[in-house]
Amino acid sequence: MAGIIQNGGSTFFAPAKRLDKRLLVARVSELQLQKLLGSLMDAIGEMCMLLTTERQIIAVNAAIKKILSLACDEDAVGLRPGELLNCVNADVGPGGCGTSISCASCGAVNALLESMITPGATAARECRIRTHANAALDVQVCATVVEIAGNNYIFVNIRDISDQKRRNVLERVFFHDLVNSAGGIHGLAEILIDSTDDIDSVKEYAGDIYNLSDQILDDIAQHRELLAAEQGVLEVHETDIPAAKIVQDVVKLYQHHEVSLGKKILSQIQSVDHDLHTDPKLLRRAIGNMIKNALEATPAGGSVSISAKEDSGSVFFAVNNAGVIPENVQQQIFQRSFSTKGEPGRGIGCYSIKLFTERYLGGTADFKSDQANGTTFTVRIPIVPPLNELA
Repeated sequence: MAGIIQNGGSTFFAPAKRLDKRLLVARVSELQLQKLLGSLMDAIGEMCMLLTTERQIIAVNAAIKKILSLACDEDAVGLRPGELLNCVNADVGPGGCGTSISCASCGAVNALLESMITPGATAARECRIRTHANAALDVQVCATVVEIAGNNYIFVNIRDISDQKRRNVLERVFFHDLVNSAGGIHGLAEILIDSTDDIDSVKEYAGDIYNLSDQILDDIAQHRELLAAEQGVLEVHETDIPAAKIVQDVVKLYQHHEVSLGKKILSQIQSVDHDLHTDPKLLRRAIGNMIKNALEATPAGGSVSISAKEDSGSVFFAVNNAGVIPENVQQQIFQRSFSTKGEPGRGIGCYSIKLFTERYLGGTADFKSDQANGTTFTVRIPIVPPLNELA
């Protein structure tokens, strides 16, 4: 697709044109005379910046300089917001930040453009900025056009809403899963109350209730562990355990789970000669989330496979399903609160896999997805021999 020539430069979305360097320097000098402006911006605790109508930074406040470790305003002058924040799309478009195809769905760029339609009115948009450091910034961007010394500028306030987003996700997922499991128990209890079946049928219903109550307890434990992990206070309890036992435990848990109805879980253990010295509960949690995600992506009648094999001093646990993750989704798969299901407030499974594995288990989490092989999530756990073997 060819770029559209707009305002003197190639672009796929917002105008690409930038101010001449000499004019930009003149604007900076002009604003430096407005000492009250700088003081007011620094008094704002949240990140804020002043842009030209070409979306170039002319001044930033103390909060931005502190967060981004900027020595002075000059380190930011002339850049566009995405370029300063190291957005992955800032160097993709033909004219920098705002000019790539992906920028059309960027809340920050759209807020800037909307603010210029009605000067004086505030345009507010939420935005997720993915950075080259493989991080994601959830922010709300508010933009307002203001006139200073005869020139129009865009005043931009950037509020970090990551904590708010995280709380929303945890609450939505927790209550969604809890209500589903509790509803199942309630339905089975009603059947038992009205049942005239024989004792074997009653025992079967009781077994189903027991499994659903197990799911509720597991959901509660998972959310408690995730909160502790994010706060850096999750305790790790290492012991020796065979990889086969981990796989068997996870398969046993999920073969009776609601997400596995009408689906098969296939398991295979390949030449794992050493026990793992790890935290079994956290490892089960990480692999369990891989299984659950794969089952949710698999239609009735389909199957999910889990395998474990030892290679180069580590055990690799892999979970595969036939589905394929779209390319644009793959780029955000491990980000907190990102969901492949398109549901608001879903999407902590993949994030928790990486969090538990890489921050607490000393391993790595990865995935591959293509038409030929489907989607495979992999967790690598290093084999750490017991202390008496090191003596």
